[in-house]
Amino acid sequence: MRELYSNFQNISYISKTINSSISLKRTLHIVAKEAAKILGASLVVIFLKIKGKDEAKLLGEYAKEPIHKSQIGQVHKLDESHPITSYILKRGKTFICSDTKKLIPKLPKSAQKGLEGSQVKAFIGLPLRYQNKIVGAIVFDDTDNVRKFSKEEVIIAKIIAEQSAAAIAKAQRIEEVIQLKNQLQRMSSELLGKRLISESKKSAKEKFSKTVHIPPKRTKVTIVCMRLQDVAKFEGKNDVYKVASMYEEFYKLTQDIHDKFKGVFYEIKGDEILLNFRQPLYALQAATSLLKHLQKMTNTYGITVGISIHTGNVLIGFIKSKQRKFYMLTGKAIQIVRHLQTYSREGEIVVSEQTYKELSESQRKEFAFSDKIKGKIEGYSKSFSYYHLE
Repeated sequence: MRELYSNFQNISYISKTINSSISLKRTLHIVAKEAAKILGASLVVIFLKIKGKDEAKLLGEYAKEPIHKSQIGQVHKLDESHPITSYILKRGKTFICSDTKKLIPKLPKSAQKGLEGSQVKAFIGLPLRYQNKIVGAIVFDDTDNVRKFSKEEVIIAKIIAEQSAAAIAKAQRIEEVIQLKNQLQRMSSELLGKRLISESKKSAKEKFSKTVHIPPKRTKVTIVCMRLQDVAKFEGKNDVYKVASMYEEFYKLTQDIHDKFKGVFYEIKGDEILLNFRQPLYALQAATSLLKHLQKMTNTYGITVGISIHTGNVLIGFIKSKQRKFYMLTGKAIQIVRHLQTYSREGEIVVSEQTYKELSESQRKEFAFSDKIKGKIEGYSKSFSYYHLE
């Protein structure tokens, strides 16, 4: 009974990784370790099938004792040199061997030496299947004893394989989303850099053998900080293509609004975007326009946004290397607007007192401001007040 309860706990632990956001490497380690405990295996290895190729990569491994040098990262060709891996991945069937000595003579000569040297005496290998697609394989090895696997052990192994496939598929999806987000950010930064370089002929003509920093200029701007909310839930529930579609739509919308209201600079950092304007009025008009257009995205994707606006001095410096060209924006005002954003509720705009004071009486009448609210910003000693835009 205790053994059954222990197995249930280990399987539950694997199941929990399905709903987590840990990396693929960590996911594979957890799966291999817990699977080894459940079936009492000396070694558990996990192969992931390489898309578009007849190859599989060993990316997960756990051994009770260090019986050989780690083979993480090793690529196996799905041919006669690796017949067991090939059988599992190509046919999608379970491979059970209770005594490798009887199996070795039946294998191609190219595979016999490898199995003999592995010290494995018995094993069970299963395909990892997710949404009717084989994504990899998991193999339980016993290096201690010749072993006949019971029906119960085979059933447990299949449950582990199902749970493992789901956990691995999610981890892969999260990594693909992260890579896509980073790619979109790089593209945005490079496109913006090209635009700014064309506007600055003097800077564009300078030749640099190394990355250099042109002394940044101190300038006063009004910053609009936007952060997508509930993104983690959305990324966890949807495939990478829908997540990519959402980000592309969001970035395009913000860029169009930025250009329409004469923005001077924008910066993308994951689910956060900073838009910068010379005039506070343009910043407020851009923010209210964004909220209006983002309502469609809220209905489509279930994503909401919080917006904060603050006016202050920042440093803008030009950075250039052989590979990339972009501007960098920094200063106390950036820290303040980011902290102020935490005061904004779903679909709401928060405006700092500094921005409010920059507006004329007639401009203030264009918007419905709440009463002044006193707040506190970490690391900012001066008194701080803000308004909600109703």
